[in-house]
Amino acid sequence: MSVAALGIEIVFVFFLALFLLHRFGDFKKQHRLVLVATLLAWWLCFIIVFIIPLDVSTTIYNRCIAKNAVTPTPINPTSRVLQAMELYPKRNHADLLACGLLDITVSHLIQLLKYQLQTIGIAAANTWGLFLLVLLMGYGLVELPRSHWNGAKKGYLLMKTYFKAAKLMTEKADAEENLEDVME
Repeated sequence: MSVAALGIEIVFVFFLALFLLHRFGDFKKQHRLVLVATLLAWWLCFIIVFIIPLDVSTTIYNRCIAKNAVTPTPINPTSRVLQAMELYPKRNHADLLACGLLDITVSHLIQLLKYQLQTIGIAAANTWGLFLLVLLMGYGLVELPRSHWNGAKKGYLLMKTYFKAAKLMTEKADAEENLEDVME
């Protein structure tokens, strides 16, 4: 992994987390320790999301350089199809063309099945995992501390209890009306 790219990404992610915390948080009302803990948690979560693509691309690049090979491109199957189409007028046999195209298609599908479908599956699994990671860490790092923080405030807890009591009284009155309607 390139040290310069890694350093730039770490600094960028730190300022992104700081910007989002400033945008969605309240620096004046929150305690400094809460702000630092939230900044650290968001920074580490964002680092995971931003570093993995850099790591994967650097690994693939280093593997290409180490093997000194060019990755397969769609030009290769196209050139084989064009070669088979050039041979068609010379041989004048449709069966030969069909068998050749079928052979080319099957060989490339096997090659695709072996390497590229495995890569697509791994990429899809990693994407789904990162989506769940960000979603669940966002819930765990935002909603759970907020509920504990609000649960410790007496005024908030009292207002929440008043609201629940009023809701229960309304439901009780509705249930009594339904009972009277059923009894008649």
